[in-house]
Amino acid sequence: MSEWDPSSGSEPEPGQSVQGAVLERLLGKGGMGVAWLARREQRPVVLKLLDPNLARDPQLRQRFEREWEALRKVRGHPNVVEVLAVHGEAAAIELEFVAGQPLDALLRERGRIEPAQATRIALDVARGLSAIHGLGLIHRDLKPANIMLDAQGAAKLVDFGLAKDLFLSGLTQPGQLLGTAHYMAPEQWEDEGVDTHTDLFALGATLYHLITGQPPFPGQDMDEVADMACEGDYEPVGELVAGLPPGLQAIVGQLLEVDPAFRYGRAAALVADLEALLAGGVVSAPCVEHPSLPGGRRSLLGGEWFTIGSAAGVEVQLSEPGVEPKHAQIRREASGWVLRDFKSAGGTWVGEDRLGGAHALSDGERLRFGPSATLVFRNPRQRGERSYLRDVERREQLAPVVLALGQLADPRAALGLLEQLAEDPWEERALAHALTGLFGPALAQAVQARRAARAQQRPVWAAGQLAALAQRGASSVAEWLTWWHQARPLAPPQLVEPRPERGLFLQGQGPVPARFELSDLGLVHVGRDEKCQLRVDHPQAPRLLATLLRLNRRWVVIDGGSPAGTTLAGQRVQAAFFDPGQVLSLGPVQLRLEAGPLAPPGQVQGGLYAIDALAFDVLEEQGHPSVAAAAVGWLFAQAHQEWIEPTLAELYPEPAGREACAARLRALFAERAQRARALLPRLLGGDAGGDLAAWETLLAQRRPQLGHQVAPAGWSK
Repeated sequence: MSEWDPSSGSEPEPGQSVQGAVLERLLGKGGMGVAWLARREQRPVVLKLLDPNLARDPQLRQRFEREWEALRKVRGHPNVVEVLAVHGEAAAIELEFVAGQPLDALLRERGRIEPAQATRIALDVARGLSAIHGLGLIHRDLKPANIMLDAQGAAKLVDFGLAKDLFLSGLTQPGQLLGTAHYMAPEQWEDEGVDTHTDLFALGATLYHLITGQPPFPGQDMDEVADMACEGDYEPVGELVAGLPPGLQAIVGQLLEVDPAFRYGRAAALVADLEALLAGGVVSAPCVEHPSLPGGRRSLLGGEWFTIGSAAGVEVQLSEPGVEPKHAQIRREASGWVLRDFKSAGGTWVGEDRLGGAHALSDGERLRFGPSATLVFRNPRQRGERSYLRDVERREQLAPVVLALGQLADPRAALGLLEQLAEDPWEERALAHALTGLFGPALAQAVQARRAARAQQRPVWAAGQLAALAQRGASSVAEWLTWWHQARPLAPPQLVEPRPERGLFLQGQGPVPARFELSDLGLVHVGRDEKCQLRVDHPQAPRLLATLLRLNRRWVVIDGGSPAGTTLAGQRVQAAFFDPGQVLSLGPVQLRLEAGPLAPPGQVQGGLYAIDALAFDVLEEQGHPSVAAAAVGWLFAQAHQEWIEPTLAELYPEPAGREACAARLRALFAERAQRARALLPRLLGGDAGGDLAAWETLLAQRRPQLGHQVAPAGWSK
């Protein structure tokens, strides 16, 4: 078995090896090289080999290797092909082998795809796009040939040869077209900037092709295809396929919008709509709602203006008294949806205000025409939002609720679990400061030593719960943090414990601001690109140096793939916790994370001082008098659990989820109450049994002798 030499000028042959992988058969040829099925230690892999003649061109070689640079950021996603290795000397990229069929081959076999299957394929592709968009990448050449269906029928994105990192200097020159004509967005034809909207247009064109059996812009030459795409000149999908669900028609229509501002901007929003469609739900197309309209709503797709009135033939017909034949109009303008009154006698109202001129509409606004005819405007998706620039939503919740969700491996508890993968040095310093102030240095040191021993089990438990909710494993903290960076765009709102104010800011050295406040932020991109929140003012700096993500209390740094790399506390990192006092080195930039002065512990209801929950458990285990008031509180909490049902009703629409979480919460409080009953007679000098009022009396009598009282932070308001 001989090793193929790319400098020999000869074509590779079956039986030759490339970096230890044995070539078996040619899969295909493209403009830049060839793809081979190969085998490495009995595992089938795909090797993409750059044409040796092209490999001599540094720019073309850079473009070829960029496929690796883009895809190496996405690992283990079920809808994105996985890059296994890059072999620079051989100008080869090694990919996982997806056993299945390219989507274009399936189209040639069947002509078109049944709408339900086409919807499921589009959902898989949208999930894959959401992952790559979440990293600031776009595909730029999405088409049926670049989508593989595996043996189970799941779709997977492949062939990222045209992928572009939105933060990296592109190799594409002005006027240079990249992409396949029938699926290219108008902005690609017109040499405008491309972003996530571009991929979603291509997915819309692909979905159209799957459903109808033909691309939406079947021109005879490039110019005709370009004109049709830029003018939105295509036959509506519902006119070609009878009985198509209105929701599917609305999705295709929004994906193929000429103006990116009215197109889906986030793959996550498309995922939500496709999931809703498959579940029989409502798709979030712009519309107006009124009981008299067919289906209770009138879509605002497929036109530039929609007249509202009582006349026959208007787009939105209302029959209530006082509505004039042509009363008002909703128009689609560059700024969004705009409402104008036609000088009607009864007036047009937005909420309680009579419309005097043009009004830019917002989702959920109530519009009244005359004395009683009321429409509700719906446009729930935020258009044009880039998912890689969007922070995850955080909602504060009581600590026991967050703990119960973590025990259930609920995806909404991911942030809290991630923070437990490693100890937080700042929290340890804050705890030492609080305990020393309350009890003196000797007890503070003893409590912290015992707490450290108990805390050793938390990372293992947290990793196990993360594996359950993510349905995957990871071998290191860095892998889990990288997973979150990828999963964040599709993550549900995160339920987190109340966050103490740390007064965090970045102290910068180099071509960056000397001070950058972090208190109100959750996501910061660092680089030269204008989209970066923390701009690096240096002409040679990469567009993206690093991404800083806030979990709940803690920050994380993700390497941006720049040549200089990311160094934290003197160590090269791909992903790591970024804690106060540490210095982050990013080429010409140094950033030191600083925190405000340590504050005394805050007080909760009843004048108790809030401390770390593990430290409280240590004090409770030692029978320290400082836990007496909280122990009485546990008895009351077990007896008064009326708050659980309404709290969980907001979190779980289905009864089974509420019941499972409620059972966990009751078990947590029952365990606390059991320990309290064993401890209180000794602390308070008496046993009141089940009489809560008597326990309160005993506590009041002994309170002056008990000293400072503490409670676990976040367990009460």
